Formats: sequence, C-alpha cells, structure tokens
Amino acid sequence: MRTGYRIGSGLLFCAALLVGGAAKADQPKGKKGEAPAARVPDENRKKVFEMMQQMMTPDEHHKLLTSHAGTWSSKATFYMGPQPIEGTGTSEVTAINNGLFTEEKHTGTFMGMPFSGRGLLGYDKLRGKYVWTWCDSMGSWMIFGNDGTADASGKVITWNVTEPNPEEGPTATMQAKYVMNFESDAKYSFTGYHTVGGKETKVMEIVYTRAK
Repeated sequence: MRTGYRIGSGLLFCAALLVGGAAKADQPKGKKGEAPAARVPDENRKKVFEMMQQMMTPDEHHKLLTSHAGTWSSKATFYMGPQPIEGTGTSEVTAINNGLFTEEKHTGTFMGMPFSGRGLLGYDKLRGKYVWTWCDSMGSWMIFGNDGTADASGKVITWNVTEPNPEEGPTATMQAKYVMNFESDAKYSFTGYHTVGGKETKVMEIVYTRAK
C-alpha cells in the first residue's frame, strides 16, 4: 500500500531501464565461437523516453486537482464522543512537480491546541488511480491512499485504506474510507469513516471554503 516507500517512482524506474540498457549495450562481444553479447535496440530507449514524456504530462485529472490551488478556510467536525468536536484552520494548497501533484499545508486548532498537517494529492497515470498521503501533529504515523477512484462526475474521489488503530494496540489496524468532494471552485469537503466490528461510522468532516 505504501507507494511512498516503493522503488517504482518514475525517475528511478526509467533510470533503471536506461542504465540497464546501457550496461547491456556496453557488454563486450562474445569470444570466438560464442554468441555475441545482446544489445538493447535504440528503439527501446525511445519507448522509455516516450513513456516518461507521457507520465510527466498532466491531464484532466491533474487539472481538477490543481484548479483548487490557493488559500482555503476550513471548518472541521470530529465525531469522537457524545458531542462533536469542532476546529478551524487555514490551508495553503500549491501545485507542485509540474502540476502532477498538489501539496496542502494546514494550520489550525484542535481541542484548544495548535494543529498542523501536510498532505500530497495526485493522480497516478500508470495505474489510473488517485493517490493521497497525510501526516499531522496529532500522531507519528502517516496515512496512505493509493487506490482512489472517482464517481461518474469525476469530482467525488473515494479511498479505502488500512490505517493504525492506536486504541487497540501498537500493531492494530482498522479499515477506513475517505471521500473528497470537489463541489465547486470555491468549496470542497473531505469526509472520513472508520469501520470497526463490521460497522462503518462517520468520524470526521472538513469543509473548505476558498478565502476571499
């Protein structure tokens, strides 16, 4: 699940193909009576560069995400007990990496304490999935969503993830669902659900309004 740790990033993947091809191309010829060393055709390298060009070019999925770059005011509601807990904050969303990703830097308050968080959001053209990761000052773990899918409108994205369940122990996990709804250019929401004991429960909702 943790795409952030895998070696298959575009740069490393393509570099490996190119270096591997170069290494094979530079192999000495076989000795007399032996078959000559294999040489990777130049057209293979061309295909690699064409793939790189395709993967590094933003498409309509990325444009939806980057269209929400800017400053946002947020109101969060957490359903963690008999009474909802509310918090407010500000998010700066920036398009990065040639418009392939957006980065969110969030600051605010939660239960009367300062709160900060950082998120990355993108679309993986190789797999046709939305990718998202988040970390914040309320815990030392990260959440990874690597298989996000959109509804027919293309504006509601859902991730089903496995994340830590600290209430049950250091290695315990639980299933969670996160839904991002791009309602308009001036408003979007992010809603989280946890499934415990086979029951799905809404645990949080953040409503973002574009700052004037």
